[in-house]
Amino acid sequence: MEKRIFTNNTGVSQLLDDPLSRCPDREALVFGDMRFTYRELGKRINQCAHYLLNAGMKKGDKIAVITRNCPEFLIADLAILKIGAVSVKFNWRLSPEEMEYLLDLNEVGFAFLRPEREEWGAELLEHYGDRVRFFLMTDADGRSDLLDALDDLPADPVFTEVGDEEVCFHMHTSGTTGRPKCVAYVTGHYLLEMESMLACLEFNDGMVYQFISQLFHSAGIGAYLVLARGGTLVLMNKFDVRQYVESLEREKVNAIGVIPVVLQGILDEAEKRPYDLSNLQIVNYSTCPISPDLLDRAITKLHCRFYQTYGMAEMASGVTVLTAEDHLIDGGAHLRSVGRPIPGAAVCRGPQICFHWSINRSRENAALAGLVEGSLK
Repeated sequence: MEKRIFTNNTGVSQLLDDPLSRCPDREALVFGDMRFTYRELGKRINQCAHYLLNAGMKKGDKIAVITRNCPEFLIADLAILKIGAVSVKFNWRLSPEEMEYLLDLNEVGFAFLRPEREEWGAELLEHYGDRVRFFLMTDADGRSDLLDALDDLPADPVFTEVGDEEVCFHMHTSGTTGRPKCVAYVTGHYLLEMESMLACLEFNDGMVYQFISQLFHSAGIGAYLVLARGGTLVLMNKFDVRQYVESLEREKVNAIGVIPVVLQGILDEAEKRPYDLSNLQIVNYSTCPISPDLLDRAITKLHCRFYQTYGMAEMASGVTVLTAEDHLIDGGAHLRSVGRPIPGAAVCRGPQICFHWSINRSRENAALAGLVEGSLK
């Protein structure tokens, strides 16, 4: 059996244990002008964990993080996990009425909130009164109120015993219609999901990875895979094509995770101006189908290793991977495939597509069944 990576009983927050001990002064997180080493990021997470404990939060409580991508999202999220609470994630774009539905559904008692509109935040505060405690994250001179609130708090490590069967996240899924449904991620499953994805994808020690997927989404696991490997996460909260490509050049980015429309924008922008993208080595693409013409154009122009992932919120993110090698074999015959199941996942034929994942799975017995329709066998 392949050696386990995450073996402590401290939950998902242990993903930072290795880089904190091995490369504490390496840059962990870049967000505009804000930069955090692993030591600084670890300090802020511990301070936020103490903040939550001082506020009366405890293991098992439901705590929401509602904001666009930003360092505070990662700090709050990992602090929630450190105290053994459940991090409740949902779309920051939702209206107050939609947020009220999810706050009630998840029985949230505390929420970090950066509302997209000031009046939305005011409406939520008025609606809930003291039934939900909100920490409003606003910005002053480029510095979040949350970071200011943490400045004087202790930074000694917080350790909470978290079992494999205990819930770590609440995600939400609804397709394109209907009310969102809650998907509970258990700790052991999520850590095994991370290990399986690290075994299939190139998340390398010290890599510089530009990340634009929203952290509330199941694709947010990519940010944690980068950090688990001691990489530098270049975090973005919106897509402006020129700013995105300028950041690729400025930060000497090695790898990116994109959806097809972002990939097309990168190619279009790179043809307009003489950017130096020679550091870019890996492109992970996912979320929606990609046209053969766009993929062929990207492979030809970027000279990178390409990986496609297919996933779903109900499966804690990734289910299948089309590896870099799979892109090249058989004359590109598999470029319209979503690849093979990752270790521990099985995809079955039948009246309906069936996905299965066992929390007690073993590496050597992990099924590698072919996908239905247009997939690798």
